[in-house]
Amino acid sequence: EVVKLDVKYPQGAEKQLVDSLLSRQVPPGGLPYDVGALVQNVATCFAIYEAVYKEKPLIERYVTLAGDCLKNPGVYLLRIGALVSDIAEAAGGFKKEPGKIIFGGPMMGIAQSSLDTPVIKGTSGILFLSKDFTKEHKEYSCIKCARCVDSCPMNLLPVKIAHFVKHKKMDLLQEYNITDCIECGCCQYLCPSRIPLVDFIKLGKNYLKNKK
Repeated sequence: EVVKLDVKYPQGAEKQLVDSLLSRQVPPGGLPYDVGALVQNVATCFAIYEAVYKEKPLIERYVTLAGDCLKNPGVYLLRIGALVSDIAEAAGGFKKEPGKIIFGGPMMGIAQSSLDTPVIKGTSGILFLSKDFTKEHKEYSCIKCARCVDSCPMNLLPVKIAHFVKHKKMDLLQEYNITDCIECGCCQYLCPSRIPLVDFIKLGKNYLKNKK
C-alpha cells in the first residue's frame, strides 16, 4: 500500500515512520522490529534486487549533488570510491569556491575536510556550500529556554546530555538514552545560544561505542 505523508522533518527517520504509518512507538533503546516492523529504504531494496537477480555487487549508487557552488547540480549515478574532486569536475566544476562540503543533508550531514574524500556505500547526497551559507557562530551559555527539549522528536533532553559530555560525566549518558538520538539537528538549529548540541551528543555516542 502506498501512503502519502505530510511533509515534516524528521519524519523520514525509521522510528518516526513506524509511528506515522502504524501508530506504534518504538521503546527507548529499542528497534522497529520490537514493535513488529521492518524499515528499508528504496536504495537498499534496489541494491538487494541487483545482488540477488543480477549477481551485481554494490559498486555504484545514485547521489544528489546540490548547493550553490556547483555549475550542474543534480542526481548522478556514482561509483563507490569516486573522489569528491573528480565528481565536482564531472558536474561542470565550481562557479563559487566551496566554504564547506557536506556528506548528507544540511541538518544531519557531516562536513568533510578534503576534496579527496571518497563516496561510500552510505552516501546519499553531497552539498557544496559557499561561505554565504556557512557562517561561524559564537557559542553562548544556555538560557534554559527548553527549545531543544520541545523540538526533540525522540523526547530526549539534548542540553542535559551535552552538559554531561562537556563535563566528562559519561556514566550518566545511557541513563538519559543518548543512543536514541537520531542526530536530526532540530535541537541545535533552534538553540538561541548556538550550543553545538549534536556535536556533543556524537562525541558521547562515540565514547560509549569505543568503551564496548
